[in-house]
Amino acid sequence: MFPLLLCCLGLLAHPSSSQGHGSEFIVARLAVQAPDRAVSLRLAVDYLSNPLVPDEAAAEKALRNALLVLHDGKATPFAQLAPLKLEAVDGWDDTIPASLIPPPDGEQHRMLVASWQWRPDSPEIAFGVARGNRNDVLLWRLTDRGEAKSVFLLGGDTSPPLSIPRPASLWTPPAWVVLPTTAALSVLGMLAIRKRRCCQGGLG
Repeated sequence: MFPLLLCCLGLLAHPSSSQGHGSEFIVARLAVQAPDRAVSLRLAVDYLSNPLVPDEAAAEKALRNALLVLHDGKATPFAQLAPLKLEAVDGWDDTIPASLIPPPDGEQHRMLVASWQWRPDSPEIAFGVARGNRNDVLLWRLTDRGEAKSVFLLGGDTSPPLSIPRPASLWTPPAWVVLPTTAALSVLGMLAIRKRRCCQGGLG
């Protein structure tokens, strides 16, 4: 489970052996920023050795349409919830677990990477791939032990739900603090009103 924030992603399993070539799908690294409860994604797609993504323009389109966020009973393209920051890198960078990096194939790889961050507006969300989307997504995270947990999403698939706890409530002072403070403020208010009346009488 995600520490503190995401409770159900521990159900994710390693992707099946039927994925195909390692460069023919989008990888999406999922993380949670604990202080502000923000969910972040770092997505990457190869646009030099991927028959579905022949150039950088196609790579950008694929990334922008990669995932849906299921929240409040609706499915919203994730790029509509927060902007993407795009950059081109050589190789897989940190976008895929080391254990899942494809073996050298003698081909050149160029990745377009998108960084995304959003603060959920509902207590539970999930990620999905739109039906008919040909760009499969490997969604993964690192556990507290440094182990990679992942799920492979095809068009129409949805990840397990992610439960997001409510933020801790603000501290409420005990009655022994509130009551004396309220009484003191009331007395000060009465004295101020009385003093004002006295001053007004003197000026007349």
